[in-house]
Amino acid sequence: KNRKEVFIKITLPLIVQENDKLVSLNKKIKLIKKNLNQINRKEAIWLQKLMKDYKADTIDALIIKVDKIPVSLALAQAVIESGWGTSRFAYEGNALFGQYVWGKNNNGIVPNERDIDAKYKIKSFNSLSESVASYMKNLNTNFHYNEFRINRFVLRSNNISLSGTILADYLSSYSIENDYPTKIKNII
Repeated sequence: KNRKEVFIKITLPLIVQENDKLVSLNKKIKLIKKNLNQINRKEAIWLQKLMKDYKADTIDALIIKVDKIPVSLALAQAVIESGWGTSRFAYEGNALFGQYVWGKNNNGIVPNERDIDAKYKIKSFNSLSESVASYMKNLNTNFHYNEFRINRFVLRSNNISLSGTILADYLSSYSIENDYPTKIKNII
């Protein structure tokens, strides 16, 4: 019980903080879009860089990609992927979300049970906040989560609160586990 309480006390503020950054960015993008014919060079360069970072080819696509993740969903995934912060990856690499990474130059930890011919590692981070930011950017950019983003946008466009239990249905490709969305919902 204490371990779970400590995990939530540590992780929850990091998720909220990163969401605040994403909401702020989203508002700034919408403001620039609204005044697109009056933006200055600095804003244009900033917008172009952000579009590249988020793999978006239009401002509307960027607005869909740069948005918050339901806190309940992020927290549930951190619980699942890190075993309430007890996994080796959490201890050794501040990895709360079990993100895969490939290549020799990428920071990562080789799983003990990895197949001999497998090349992936679990991405490691300098801090837990970097792990949270990377997880959110992954959900906001990776093509596997297009349905997640579209459904999040539909909820937001209709002034419906973002629901982790609803949006969990669009994260089945996050894990190789069968019925991963149900596992998320059970934690929530």
